[in-house]
Amino acid sequence: MLRPGGRFLFTADERAQPKLPGHVPDWTPLLDAAQLAIEPKEIVAGTASRWTRLYALWLEHLDGIRAMHGDHIATDMEQEACEVGPTLDERSHVVITCRRD
Repeated sequence: MLRPGGRFLFTADERAQPKLPGHVPDWTPLLDAAQLAIEPKEIVAGTASRWTRLYALWLEHLDGIRAMHGDHIATDMEQEACEVGPTLDERSHVVITCRRD
């Protein structure tokens, strides 16, 4: 809940071609329905390339991650890199600030 005049900032992905029910093509209608005014909504440039590099590093150093943090963490990181990594070009990463009037 936000008091009148309160602000809420969040980061999220938007997908031009949603494939699953949880994929959001545009946050604007959802925020309008919640009676939140969007102040700035900005696309964060370069997000896909940064995540691609991070996922590559995870996979490259998986044995060290496993030794330091255990099988469960390493397996989760490997799964994320393999599942999310190939979808990064389908997403726009946005930062949205909302205000309750």
